[in-house]
Amino acid sequence: MNLNILPTPKRVKCANPDRFLLNNSLELISNFHDESLSKYYKNEICRYLPVNFDVTSHNSYKVILNAENSEIQNEGYILSINKENCIISAKDKKGFINALQTLVQIAINEETGVSLIECEIED
Repeated sequence: MNLNILPTPKRVKCANPDRFLLNNSLELISNFHDESLSKYYKNEICRYLPVNFDVTSHNSYKVILNAENSEIQNEGYILSINKENCIISAKDKKGFINALQTLVQIAINEETGVSLIECEIED
């Protein structure tokens, strides 16, 4: 499947047609030591995508921000999307912004809302 992402990432793998639905009951999880970074990225995600995070419940649909992947280069990212999780891994702020720009490009408008196709993208 060609997702038409610009600039073209190093690797795109889409093996399953399942989708991750961006709905109003997402939980945001991050491993940042600085809580202000988690808040900043949460606000950026909400600014560009039609997402509201429900902070009162622990449900099965999660957006996970991961800053502890040593394999990622500066300004790089890995997006791992399946039907229950959207994991955004990056080493630095620019990498997270690049990942967010990719998420915006691959978001699919559907009758039931906006979804992301199950895939893994690395850049």
